[in-house]
Amino acid sequence: MSRKNHSDEYGYYAPKKRKKNSPRDIITMVAGIVISVVLILLMVFNAPIINFKKVDGNTITTQQVSIMKYWKLWQPLVEKEGTLTVVNEKSMYYVIKNAPAGQWYVDLDKLGNDTVEIGMFDYQDAPVIESFTLGEEKDGRMDVSFRATQDEDRSYNYKIYAAVKKGGDEKELTSGSARTNSDVKTSVDLRSLSSYSAYMLKLYVWYSDNETDYFDQVYSEPFSYKNSDKASSMKDFGLSVDPDAALLYVSWPGIDYDADGVLAAVFENDETEPSFYDTYEPEIGEVQLSYDPSASSVRVELSVMIDGVYSDTMKKTADVANPPISLEDTTETNIPSLRLDYKDLKSAAVIVTVGETENDLELDGAGTMSVKLQDDWNDVSVSYTDGNGVNWLLSRRVFVDRTAPVLKMNDAYDGMVVSVSELEISGNVADAYIVTVNGNQTEIASDGTFTYKLPLSGGESELTVTASDKFGNESRYSAVITSTAGGYSIPSSRSDSVSGNSEMSALEKIFSPDGFLWITLSAVLCLMITVYAIVFWHRGNKKTKPDGTGKTV
Repeated sequence: MSRKNHSDEYGYYAPKKRKKNSPRDIITMVAGIVISVVLILLMVFNAPIINFKKVDGNTITTQQVSIMKYWKLWQPLVEKEGTLTVVNEKSMYYVIKNAPAGQWYVDLDKLGNDTVEIGMFDYQDAPVIESFTLGEEKDGRMDVSFRATQDEDRSYNYKIYAAVKKGGDEKELTSGSARTNSDVKTSVDLRSLSSYSAYMLKLYVWYSDNETDYFDQVYSEPFSYKNSDKASSMKDFGLSVDPDAALLYVSWPGIDYDADGVLAAVFENDETEPSFYDTYEPEIGEVQLSYDPSASSVRVELSVMIDGVYSDTMKKTADVANPPISLEDTTETNIPSLRLDYKDLKSAAVIVTVGETENDLELDGAGTMSVKLQDDWNDVSVSYTDGNGVNWLLSRRVFVDRTAPVLKMNDAYDGMVVSVSELEISGNVADAYIVTVNGNQTEIASDGTFTYKLPLSGGESELTVTASDKFGNESRYSAVITSTAGGYSIPSSRSDSVSGNSEMSALEKIFSPDGFLWITLSAVLCLMITVYAIVFWHRGNKKTKPDGTGKTV
């Protein structure tokens, strides 16, 4: 039996063998898939689906670009990270190596500057200061050595300055030229400098190319220099500290020679660099300087300049975070005294002045005392000079007010009896800042009047009205109000006054001249008299008859 017939007999047909794909068919199929994928990717990469900022002059616009175009514009493989170099307080450079061609824009904060100038130029590698070493000072001269490096061996210029503060005033000491990648040894003359404990040397190196300076700079560690040809130092100077206002009063009244100037410098928290310094004309005699209120200590250094050279400095230090004396910090009070605290005093002479009255006190150790004040305004000042020659100044202008506000109630509420569950309380005040009724603040009108809805329950309720001024003075009114609301009855033993909205008690109603009891009693009396008269009249008009027993019937 054939396969076909067998299949027919049992109701099925045998499957035919599948023909194998030829190599050409496989290649055609793979090529079709690859081409389809490539076409899809090209469509995706070239579709404008990404936002990109475009700079046109001073205008920044956003346009949609494809992934391919964004990749060309963005250039993520190009290094754009820059380096910021500060030249001085007014200029800086931001160097971007391998910057791609195209449009660039700058986003910056001008801070307190009115205008900011921006320029752009091609950058070259500047010389880099690899080392800067100071030698020992001898006879007013100091040896220095340094080395500047660069990929290329080239010539550069250098200058060495003396400075007391980074970015501050500088004085040129020497200059010259050298070649990169070579050690340089030279010396600087310090004899034009004044004596100072924290000088720094600044090394500045540069070369110019295409009207552009490529430079580097570095500061040395601070060093002390004492000029043997210095001017005579001043004998002493005055330093007064006002810790409340963070002010320094520096004076030099004792200069007995012809000085060109006076240099005053302020140092905070033991810093080596001054927070402030300046030169003043000797004739001024005194200057007022400020310091950071958060500073814990302040040091003032003073020196005199003659023929361009400053003398040795004189120093005075004040522990401004812990002054030896302090005054109560207030400007308005109702207490006729001001608290003065002191500590770590040794038989110290303290001058306390109130108005025109000056009191000399001797305080020792630590403690508290009261400075007496008068009503109205008081100008208080305290002066004390510590063992370091620092004069401490404290001052207050204090207003004393002990007069209580005027409080008047519009009704006699004490003892009042009412039949309501809520009573309006009213009054007026003068010179009051706050009015409270039973602890609840109420509004004061411009004319000084006030009202308050006082809730009442059956029986007695206390009323307390308090008027206070801003100095703490108080006027108080107290009362007890009785309410008969809710069926409350007044005890018979109590004799209450009636006023305002109150009503007469039951006993008062009964025994009052116009009470109904007197009317009732009068009517009963009249009725009794009438009945008696009728009965008496009737008896007088009856005839008597003997009943046989001799009695009258």
